[in-house]
Amino acid sequence: MASVAASPHGDGGVHEDDPIDRISRRRADIQGLRGLAVLLVVAFHAGIAVPGGFIGVDVFFVISGFVITNLLFAELETTSRLRFRAFYVRRVRRLLPALALVIVAVMVLGIFLLSPLGTQQHTASLGRSAATFRANLSLYNQSAGYFDLSPSTNPFLHMWSLAVEEQFYLVFPVFVLLAWSRGTRLLRLRSRRVATAAWLAIAAGASLWLSADLTSGHSLQGTIARPALFAFYSLPTRAWEFAFGALLALGVPVLQRLPRGAGVIGGSAGLLLIIISARLITATTPFPGTVALVPVIGATLLIAAGTVTSSGVGRLLETKVLVWLGDLSYSWYLWHWPLIVFAAAMWPLHGSLLLPLVAALALGPSWLSYRFFERPFRTRASWTRHRALAIAAICIATPVAASFALAPRMSRFVASTASVDAMNYQLRPHSRFGSRCSGTVQDQPKPACTAAPTAPTHGEVWLVGDSQAGQLAEPVAQATSRNRFTFITSHFDQCPFVDLLLVTQHIEARTCRHFVRATVDNLIARSPRLVIIASDSSSYIDDGAFTLQDPRTHVTASTRASKARLWELGLRAVLQRFHDANIPALVVNTIPHFGSWDPRTCPALILASGIGRCGTSRSASSVRSEQAAALEAERRATRATTTDMIDFTDLLCDHTRCATNRGAAFVYLDSHHLSVDGALTLAQDFSRRIVAGARSS
Repeated sequence: MASVAASPHGDGGVHEDDPIDRISRRRADIQGLRGLAVLLVVAFHAGIAVPGGFIGVDVFFVISGFVITNLLFAELETTSRLRFRAFYVRRVRRLLPALALVIVAVMVLGIFLLSPLGTQQHTASLGRSAATFRANLSLYNQSAGYFDLSPSTNPFLHMWSLAVEEQFYLVFPVFVLLAWSRGTRLLRLRSRRVATAAWLAIAAGASLWLSADLTSGHSLQGTIARPALFAFYSLPTRAWEFAFGALLALGVPVLQRLPRGAGVIGGSAGLLLIIISARLITATTPFPGTVALVPVIGATLLIAAGTVTSSGVGRLLETKVLVWLGDLSYSWYLWHWPLIVFAAAMWPLHGSLLLPLVAALALGPSWLSYRFFERPFRTRASWTRHRALAIAAICIATPVAASFALAPRMSRFVASTASVDAMNYQLRPHSRFGSRCSGTVQDQPKPACTAAPTAPTHGEVWLVGDSQAGQLAEPVAQATSRNRFTFITSHFDQCPFVDLLLVTQHIEARTCRHFVRATVDNLIARSPRLVIIASDSSSYIDDGAFTLQDPRTHVTASTRASKARLWELGLRAVLQRFHDANIPALVVNTIPHFGSWDPRTCPALILASGIGRCGTSRSASSVRSEQAAALEAERRATRATTTDMIDFTDLLCDHTRCATNRGAAFVYLDSHHLSVDGALTLAQDFSRRIVAGARSS
């Protein structure tokens, strides 16, 4: 979500020992297209400025559909049957040995380079799913809580697409055989090729409709949990992409009669569509849905153009570099992401060159894997069915067994129990006012979200906002109790407390605004002595994953400057209502952030040398620069409504650096949130501001 990629190879190139493969000539342009696609995916993962590089996924799916259908139909038209045994032996040879090698290598390296605080366990679980081609189902079914470990910390995240491909290979040959043998009778068509194409088009249409429906959250949204996630990860919603390639393969006899000029124009258009997709589609774009038609049609046009002529774009795709990358695409795809995850864990807040460098260096093990592991298994002529079954069993059982290397008892081999326990204590969750106080409007405050003093109370102080409010509950509760106020909190993770629509794939846009407006109405009715508002303003303004929209004018903002202007208006609208109701408010500015740093990903190797080394720091100047747009927007909004504001940056940073920890004491829980102990250091400041700002009667 938000960003991930697909398996780069449906069925490699031509296997010289297989008679069906010999029927289809090697297409250097297709191999070059694979090289281009994997380059897009790797660039996206490495943080290079290719926001839509993940569309390489879709290019690979189209290639797979084209190549597999060519092979299947060549056999059907030659022998009038399909050798399922031979087909699946080729799949085993092509995919399983290299996959097993990478999974085992990641498991072993993970003992040292992954964290026993969570990433080791998650990696072991997803690794078992990857070995049995269920990674996409596991990622769909896994917990998706706001504070859960990001899927991007898992070295096997990219395996979901390989699972989709294998599931496609499992059912597609049966579909083709049925359509070829029975389709003419049902559709009253004479040509088996035309009948198969017709059935395939019907299936593709149904898959595309389902993908579009779930991606946009329309009619089926109530019947499938997390519909957008299901659309992204499932075979039924991705099958149409394979089908485009398959339909193209069935249309080869027609394509071969087209003039050369049509191929040149089609290839140019296809390349343009892929470039547009890679540049304009982003992590915030609802995907796949109908938007995925752009890269899919682009890939289809490129393959079709190469069928018509080798001129034009085909010559570009046939360059040695792209063809070489195409040869390595499966291995490079398998290796690059785990190495990026390891590097990001070892060196958080990395420089801009680290991940691209690691991605490029991944070509080394990729070439070794291809040359000495993948290719020998793929081209060996002495394979029998029984030997293939034995190799398949070994390639599945060995990674599953290796996953137990990351069991908690094994992680103690590097990081001691004492260091793990100490870190877990530092990172304990904000449980006193946790999820029970999040996501609902509290007309009658829940006891779990309320803290009343033992002495008679001076009235209510409310804390509202997103997860930034949730992290401040302990210090505000302590401060209110000290000054004999009743403390009540209600927050909604990833919902800013401004009168705007937040456009994101995670939460329906109007849900957040309803929470904000209903909470404001409730507070005006209750008339508390003070309302404290805390939102992660700099994230919503600076992060490209969020788009803001003014619900009154329908103006949409996606740039930093335009979002800051809307943020000012949205916050001012909320503060004005409190001002008109004579309810004092205190706006808490966002705290310093630390990129993608998460102490729960601290490698065992570093954790073993002392938990303090799991922290990180930034220059204070870079923090203030990052906060500037949000801070100024909130300053203008509070001035316009004579509202008070508090900024803790100077308390959390010194003159030169901002740090996540002070030795073994962690101030931060993750990159955007304070730890319990870190938050409690703010209690005294809150106490002073509550006494000064609360309405006297």
